[in-house]
Amino acid sequence: MDTSSDLSAVADVPLFLADPARSVDNAPNDIAIGLILLRGWQLHRLSPLPPDFSQYASYLIRANYEFDIAAGVPAPAWAEVEFTFPDDVTLIDALPRSVIGPEEARSYGVNQHLNFIRRTGAEPGSWPTSALASDIALPAMSPRIDCFGVGGGLVRWRHTGSPTAAIPVGSHTCWFVLLMPPDRESLPVLASGQYWLELDPELDLIPASRRDAFTVQLPVDAATPSPKQVGTVARAGRPRIFIPIPRRRPNTRGTSYGYGSSSKIAE
Repeated sequence: MDTSSDLSAVADVPLFLADPARSVDNAPNDIAIGLILLRGWQLHRLSPLPPDFSQYASYLIRANYEFDIAAGVPAPAWAEVEFTFPDDVTLIDALPRSVIGPEEARSYGVNQHLNFIRRTGAEPGSWPTSALASDIALPAMSPRIDCFGVGGGLVRWRHTGSPTAAIPVGSHTCWFVLLMPPDRESLPVLASGQYWLELDPELDLIPASRRDAFTVQLPVDAATPSPKQVGTVARAGRPRIFIPIPRRRPNTRGTSYGYGSSSKIAE
């Protein structure tokens, strides 16, 4: 496995403050506050699949992302990262799912239903003990983390801070299982991210971000026992900017207004 490619970014989602009256890309008055950096993906094709999934291909994927907030900028009250997949791809399960308290590092496996199950010892699993799907390492987690999209065509993690603890910046690790047609050779991915930052209303600025698209080449050999490192990425043209539409934010600090998943797109 080529570990050097894991050091390079496959995509990034810039975070900035923007004038809500404008919808132009890279406007000179946008104020950069940081970015979400996406590192190389590791993919392992799960094979053979249980009979219920025999007409599909399934992949166990490990992805890393980083919240990189500029020095001097207050930590966001919450921040999200999202991966959107094509219509014929389904997210079966994802880790972490819900973190409401400090959690130590844990090990998981993938069962015959392609769901993650926590490992509690040397119990036999659905895959050989040497398979990646039998020993999935999830690092220690800090609250709060919520996962969205299981059973659909996207996966999103929201990290929420508290009055006593800001959202952790730096690297985060996630795992997920995708199901797709067996003849797929590549996986187009649209990466996006959002956040909430308390602002002085007199500034007349709103939190915004810019999406990024990339393509992941899928492992060809289903029998390969080790994960394939993906470091080569094709970007799908010029990224588009989206300016979030104000709406009531998640229930974090009373009745303030925030900027959620609804957005308008400016080419």
